Amino acid sequence: SQDVLSEVKEGFGNQINLCRDRGLNPGRCCILKECNRKEWIQRDNMRFKEVDKLESVLSAFTGGILLVWTSPAIPLLHKMAGTTPLTTEQESWVSSLLALGACVGAPLIGYVMERFGRKRAILTLGPTAVASFVIILATRGSPWWLYASRLLGGIPLGGVIMFCAGGLYTYAVGACENYYIMTGACLLVPAVCFFVFLWMPESPYYLIATHQKTQATSSLQWLRGKDCDISEEFNNLEKFVEETTLDRVSIRDLLSSAVTRKAIFISSGLGAFQQLSGISVVQFYTEAIFNAVGVALSSRTCTILFGVIMVVTAFVCAKIVDKVGRKILLLISGVFMSLACFNLGLYLYFQETGHDVGAASWLPVISIVVFVVAYVLGFGPLPWTVMAEILPSNAKGFGGSMISTFCWGSSFVIGKLFQNMIDLLGRYLAFWMFSFFAILATFFVYFYVPETKNRPLKQIQDELMINN
Repeated sequence: SQDVLSEVKEGFGNQINLCRDRGLNPGRCCILKECNRKEWIQRDNMRFKEVDKLESVLSAFTGGILLVWTSPAIPLLHKMAGTTPLTTEQESWVSSLLALGACVGAPLIGYVMERFGRKRAILTLGPTAVASFVIILATRGSPWWLYASRLLGGIPLGGVIMFCAGGLYTYAVGACENYYIMTGACLLVPAVCFFVFLWMPESPYYLIATHQKTQATSSLQWLRGKDCDISEEFNNLEKFVEETTLDRVSIRDLLSSAVTRKAIFISSGLGAFQQLSGISVVQFYTEAIFNAVGVALSSRTCTILFGVIMVVTAFVCAKIVDKVGRKILLLISGVFMSLACFNLGLYLYFQETGHDVGAASWLPVISIVVFVVAYVLGFGPLPWTVMAEILPSNAKGFGGSMISTFCWGSSFVIGKLFQNMIDLLGRYLAFWMFSFFAILATFFVYFYVPETKNRPLKQIQDELMINN
């Protein structure tokens, strides 16, 4: 993650850059005892690499599944025999309560990580998600139980960031047209995630911070491989933990710094605009939107296409973000999200006012595709990247939890009020409002957000101070 990478850069100076200059992958390198010469070697540690990848993928799947479950599930509930269809008000609660659970989950997971360790915090995510799906399977679409399950399912989202792969998986299994099979397939992923992570060691950072040096040595040795000399890295990690502990300050002290306040303001603004652009609505109601606009393709096909585009775009973004820069991608993202929402609103306006829109049936699909591509290229991942790069290390714990809570709170408000906005304003005005917020986000980025690509924290903070 960008957060970890920035801390490693602060703790170990230029070693990562040196490693990259020599064509090596910093994630697979160990420091030799001759550390003063800054010599690095590359180790093939397949055990760590593969387990780490598997855990990351499963966590991403879990988050994505939870986030977009309502898109295929709500239409299936309406078709299921023996159940009372949900009202539009109940649907809005089922969709939005996940974000409210994430508001609780963000600070809660942060506390568990600091108090009980990273491993235990991550291990709680799997059973929580499993319990959410078990409740859904056992209660046959009862509204109050759905509320409880979604609220519970939101807690793990406070600890996961990437969702695209899990979203695609959920759209794909939703094509089976069976509510129980789809939900059972969704339950399987967090269960596997839990059992895979059971045998992973605790974080060496946490073990050193809690004075468990023997266990920390064993954990670091396991992660780096039995043939790797970890003595110098362990000593450096000890120094880094000590410096981080000494650098901790109170919330009041953090907020007394003008630079920290501005960094939190920028991060919170990006998180809020991420949700105000309408992404939660598109994810929660993807299939319902396609049904409403009457596209030529089936709604199931469109949602799967939606998921594929998200995954491909996320891969492209990961490849270009360090070449193009954060700010330019955010600006491009805001402009195209605004245009996409405006065009979708325009189509809905003509549709709802009785005009023949058959010749433009392709417009909603293109608009949503453009919106998704623009979001995943910019306002999807980059607010978290910028947050990690502009917050000082002693503010990342508090700042990250606060901004995550604020972001998910915005998601809850937008998700819950979307149906009310439709009833009050009409679909087209709701999407025009999202268009307005997206262009407002573009101006926010242009005037307030600094470029953070390949810039040290000190330089970024100096710029924030000058522009304060």
